[in-house]
Amino acid sequence: MSALIKLDKAIENYRKLGFNVIPGGDHTMEHPTYNALISFADGVYLELLAFRRPAPDHPWWNRTGLIDWAVLPADVESDVQAVNNEAKLKASSTPVYFPPVPGGRKTLQGVDVKWKTSRPTPDYEKFWFPFFCFDVTPRPVRVPSTPQETTHSNGALSVKRVSLLVRDLSETGVKFSLLFGPAGKVVDNERGVTVMTFSVGSHNTVVELLEPVSAELVEHVKKNGDGLYELILEGPSGQAPTVLDAALTGGARISIVPSSKL
Repeated sequence: MSALIKLDKAIENYRKLGFNVIPGGDHTMEHPTYNALISFADGVYLELLAFRRPAPDHPWWNRTGLIDWAVLPADVESDVQAVNNEAKLKASSTPVYFPPVPGGRKTLQGVDVKWKTSRPTPDYEKFWFPFFCFDVTPRPVRVPSTPQETTHSNGALSVKRVSLLVRDLSETGVKFSLLFGPAGKVVDNERGVTVMTFSVGSHNTVVELLEPVSAELVEHVKKNGDGLYELILEGPSGQAPTVLDAALTGGARISIVPSSKL
């Protein structure tokens, strides 16, 4: 997700970057937001989100760049219960996720889209846990899925890596293992980080926790705190790696890397 004040301008900018951007519609349940989607053939998508009116009490208000992320549960009630039970077994005094709540939006064609979301509780939200988003209406109603809608002129095929920069890799890694299972840890001297990686679902997407080693990244996390840091999109083999212009992405760090380099 990327929160932007002017959605029309964001759509224009992402189209300049070679993405096929599909306008979504206005969120319901009194939310002041509306969106557009960049979808991929495997069902993963990026959401561009903006506000219709000032909303200083909204958790996404005044955030820029990569502001939040979500995972798709098989069944939101069962998955929330399973993660919360796992936390109890490991002596956590608080649940990981709140009970699911309904949400929705109306498409530009007037179609009602419905879903349920479950957000992490404060003890886990501070570690930038993803929220769950579960489709109630058929998923293609919410997420564009035809070949025409999921083909991008810049060659992007899917989201392959979600990177979060964290101050304490050990503590955050223990928390994330409740959701994603065990992880491996290595030092990446080239990037100046210690990395813990988790595999997510059936999409072969990797979630990375990065603890900074280099002075530049240590300073970054001191200034900005923990949070989403970078998205790596898969591109066709043979295509040169591309770092997208942050002036057009709304400050989000996004790169397209050929599958042979991932």
